Amino acid sequence: AEVIEDINKGDLPDEVKQEQRAMREAMEREEKRKLRMIDEDNIKKASGQDVGASVLNTAKRDRRSIEEIQKGMTGSQKKGRYD
Repeated sequence: AEVIEDINKGDLPDEVKQEQRAMREAMEREEKRKLRMIDEDNIKKASGQDVGASVLNTAKRDRRSIEEIQKGMTGSQKKGRYD
């Protein structure tokens, strides 16, 4: 019976170490998540608006006529912005 107990003693510390490491990593992840949430809240408060993705240039519209667009597609020379 003592031999079996000695064998089991060798296995127990590895399992305990793995369990402790898993608990420690879970706590670190939770702490990082809390800090990230606090940072996002601070940024929201500082900027006065949401931090999420926003759509840009939705009001822009190509004001060229169909003919101008077709000429541009077939033309070999490219026009600059200020030409």
